[in-house]
Amino acid sequence: MIEESKNKKVSVAESKGERGKRVCAEFQRITCVDLKTSFMTTLNKHSNALIKLYRAKSKDLADDMKMILDHFDEQDTDLEETYTRGVKMGILEVLENDLSQAKKSCINFGIILEETVVMDDLPDFPTAFMVLFGLLYALNIEYPKGLKYTFEAVQNIFVGLEEKCTNRVQSLKNRLFTL
Repeated sequence: MIEESKNKKVSVAESKGERGKRVCAEFQRITCVDLKTSFMTTLNKHSNALIKLYRAKSKDLADDMKMILDHFDEQDTDLEETYTRGVKMGILEVLENDLSQAKKSCINFGIILEETVVMDDLPDFPTAFMVLFGLLYALNIEYPKGLKYTFEAVQNIFVGLEEKCTNRVQSLKNRLFTL
């Protein structure tokens, strides 16, 4: 009985690990692009430039970030429904709940689509973001208005799916290649 329970846990863990691979495989089938290699390589290449650009703009974003963090501080429950309610699309960061530590460590990441956690146990944020992009693209889900340019930049710069892009994304592309 115990052996059977252990085997079930292993097979569940394996199936969770396989989900990201299946998204990448479906993405490659549709686009002929290796999502993980393309995304991670380009992310590594441009990460310093992205950080420089973020820091240059961070003064403008400070109030928005404070508002988001204040919202999370007000929540007093850790129910999945509370965190996914009203979320059309997002990445859920699961933190370790250890009150003895001042800094909380991340346990894993999940993907939220239409108020439902559709994938979890993703190892890090870049992988979660990559899988989210792959899901949106493979399922032909329209990018949210507020993140349209973000996903267009990923599609054009990090994955290299299209040559044509909006002026805003082209400007970012030019800046990244000149830094």
